[in-house]
Amino acid sequence: MDKKISRRAFLKDAAIGAAGLTLATTGVQLANAKAEDKPEIAWDETYDVVVLGFGGAGATAAITAADDGAKVLICEKAPKGSEGGNTKKSGQGVMGTDDHVEFAKYLKALMGKFTNWDPVMADVYAIGAEENEKWLMSIGADEEKLHSAFSSKGMVWYWNEFPELEGAGHSICWMVNGKNFDAGFYNLLHTNVENRENITVYNSCPGKHLIVGEGKEVLGVQVEKDGKLLNIRATGGVVLATGGFEANNEMMGSFLQQAYAYVYAAPFNTGDGIKMAMEIGADLWHLSNSAGYLWGYRYPGASTCVTGVTPRLGVLVGQNGARFMNETASQRHGRILIGGRWMSMPCPLPTYLVVDDDQIKNKLVSQFSDGNAEEIEKGLVIKADSLEELAEKLGGEMDAAVLKASIDAYNKAYDEGRDADYGRPFSTMVPVRKPPFYAVEIGPTMYNTQGGPHRNCNAQIVDPNGDPIPGLFSAGEMGSMFCDMYNGGGNLGECAIYGRIAGHNAAQGLRGIAPAPTTTIFNVPTATGTSVIEENLVEASGQFKPGTYEASAQGMGGAVTVKVTFSETEITDVVIEGPNETPGYGDKAIAAMPEQILKAQSADVDGVSGASITSRAVRQAVSDCIAQAKK
Repeated sequence: MDKKISRRAFLKDAAIGAAGLTLATTGVQLANAKAEDKPEIAWDETYDVVVLGFGGAGATAAITAADDGAKVLICEKAPKGSEGGNTKKSGQGVMGTDDHVEFAKYLKALMGKFTNWDPVMADVYAIGAEENEKWLMSIGADEEKLHSAFSSKGMVWYWNEFPELEGAGHSICWMVNGKNFDAGFYNLLHTNVENRENITVYNSCPGKHLIVGEGKEVLGVQVEKDGKLLNIRATGGVVLATGGFEANNEMMGSFLQQAYAYVYAAPFNTGDGIKMAMEIGADLWHLSNSAGYLWGYRYPGASTCVTGVTPRLGVLVGQNGARFMNETASQRHGRILIGGRWMSMPCPLPTYLVVDDDQIKNKLVSQFSDGNAEEIEKGLVIKADSLEELAEKLGGEMDAAVLKASIDAYNKAYDEGRDADYGRPFSTMVPVRKPPFYAVEIGPTMYNTQGGPHRNCNAQIVDPNGDPIPGLFSAGEMGSMFCDMYNGGGNLGECAIYGRIAGHNAAQGLRGIAPAPTTTIFNVPTATGTSVIEENLVEASGQFKPGTYEASAQGMGGAVTVKVTFSETEITDVVIEGPNETPGYGDKAIAAMPEQILKAQSADVDGVSGASITSRAVRQAVSDCIAQAKK
C-alpha cells in the first residue's frame, strides 16, 4: 500500500474533524449544525481498510488489500466457526472463462430484457473471470485438483445453465478441490486470511453504522463488540461484504414479495450492510432478484433448512389444498420456464407434499429416516386415513373439498396418461390413491438474494446520481450485478473478481471517479497494462466496420436511441435521441455525452450528475453499437 496516500487521507480527515463529522451513534450527518459546533469522533481503533463480512467477498477483499500493504480489519457478525455465509455452504464453483470476449456476451444475455444493469461491469467481470484460474493458484489452489473437476471438455467443468444463450459455451466453474459442496474455496480463503499478519478478524462483531464526514465521505464504521460500540477508523476505505437479506422477513416482503423463505446457509444475512448504505444515501438495485427458489424442509426450531425434497413422490398443494405446478419442472437455480421466460418458482406459503401408502416407503426428504418412520412418529409427517382427514389435520386454510378434487383430478390425469393441467411428464407421475395418506410441510429455500447498494466497475458504491460515495466499496451478492437470470458459480466469481477490485481500491484510498480497472488490479501477470475497456468489447483499435450503427436502451422517460458512426479506426460521430428525458437532467446528458464519448473513444464515460439513468442508457446503447461495429 502507498503509505503516503493513507497518511494524506488521515491528515485530511483529522483536519476536518472539528469542522464536522457524523454522530457515530446514528451515522447521520449533522447537516444543520454550525461547523464549529459539530463534534469530533473519538476513534477507538484505526486501520487502513475495514471489511464487514467474512464470507467469500470479504475474505477476498481483505486478502487483496493486505497484499497491497494495508493493515486490514474484518468484522464478522457470526461467532467464530459460523462465519462464511453462503460461500461456505455453496457448491464451491468459482465462475471463470476461457474467452472473456465471448463470455461477456453470455453475461449480458443473462440480463434478459432488463435495462437496470451496467455493461461495463459485465465486461470487467468477464476479464476477471478469465484471470480467476491464475488467481486461485496464486493463493494456493493446487493446479492438478483445480483441473480434475468432472467436465464435458477435457478436465475442466464447463457449466452453463442457459446453454441457449450466446457465449454460454465459455462459462467455466473452477472448483479448488475438483469437487463441489466441500467448502474447498472458502477454506482456501480462510487459510489465506489466517496466514496474513496484517489482517485482524473480529467475530461476533456486527457493523452498526457508517461514519461519514463532509460530502458523505466514509471515514469509518461503528461496530458492536463485546457489548460495546466501537468507532473504527478506515483511512483507505470500508468494504461492505455482508451478504443479502434472506434471513430478514421484513426485507423479503418489501423487496421480493415473499413473506418468508427457508434460509439455506446464512442465518446472519439480515441485510445489515444494505441498511447501512441506505442510511447514507446509497442508490439501490436488483432487490427483486434472487438465487431461488427451490424446495426445502426446516426442522422445528432450526435457523436453516435442508434440501433434498422429492416432489416426484406425489403432489404439491398450496395452503388451500389446490395443486399449482408440475412437481418435476426442470429448474435452474430456482427458476422454471413460464411463458418462455425463466422465472422464480411459484411458492404458496405453506406448501405440502402429499403422497400415498405406496410412496411413503421412500424418503420424502433425503435427510429423513428410512420409510420416514421417525418423522411420522414425531408428527413431522402427518398421517391420515383419508384425504378429508388429512386436510383437517393440516388445519389453517386447507379446504378438504379442494384437496380431494385436486388429488382426484391428478389421478384421473394419470389414468389418462397425460397431465393436461400442468404438463408433468407421464413417466414421472405416480398415483396418489392408496390410503393412508401422508403430508409434509415444505417451503421455498432461498440460496441468496442478489440486490443491494448499487456499485460501479471499481466496486465503489454510488449514490442515485451515479456518483461514488467516497471511501465506500462493496463486493459479493450484496448489490450483485446480476439482475435477472443467474448461472451457478456467478456469485462466487463475483466475490473473487469484485472482491479483488474492492480490496485493491480501498487499500489505495480511492475517493473519486477512477478509470475502468486495469487487469493488473487482479494481481496476476498480464501481457499489457491497458484498461479493461481498451482490451475488451468497447475497444477503439482500428478493427471497425465503417458505417452508422443504432441501438436503444431504457432511459428515465423512455427509450434513448443512439446512432454511432465509425471509420475503420475510430468513432467519428455520436447522435443521441431522447425527447422525453427530464428537462434540466436527462436532456443535459443527451447534450453533453456525445463529446465525452468522442474524446474517450469509448462508452466508458462518467455521464452527467443528476441523470444517472439516462447516462447509463447512453453508455449501454453506445456499447451495443461498438459491439455491432467490431470486425
